[in-house]
Amino acid sequence: MITPTRSASLERALDRLRMGFKDETPGALFRASADFYSEIFDGAGHHIAWEIVQRLNGRISRLRMMTLSESNRTQPGIAHMENICLAITSGDASAARRAVMDHLQDTAAIADRLLAAAEGGDDE
Repeated sequence: MITPTRSASLERALDRLRMGFKDETPGALFRASADFYSEIFDGAGHHIAWEIVQRLNGRISRLRMMTLSESNRTQPGIAHMENICLAITSGDASAARRAVMDHLQDTAAIADRLLAAAEGGDDE
């Protein structure tokens, strides 16, 4: 069960993420998305998992920046985050899982497309 304090903290992180999507300062969106994910992992008590994600982010930061800024997606990136946040703050674990899976599938499709284009194998 999510506490009101944790819910408010996640909502604030989502607000910073919304601003990150509008901010053209290099790295603003990347930092805001990391803060949002950090709130989720911290709230779930998955501190070790978050450390692993941070290490991976260092290795995939270029691809992550490309997928974050991509506009050709099934729904805007911020919409994914809003769905995730709403599901978590409402305490609906099934909806949270679906929202995360939708986000991951969309992001994976974008990454596949961007990597194929970078390798010259884009058939579109």
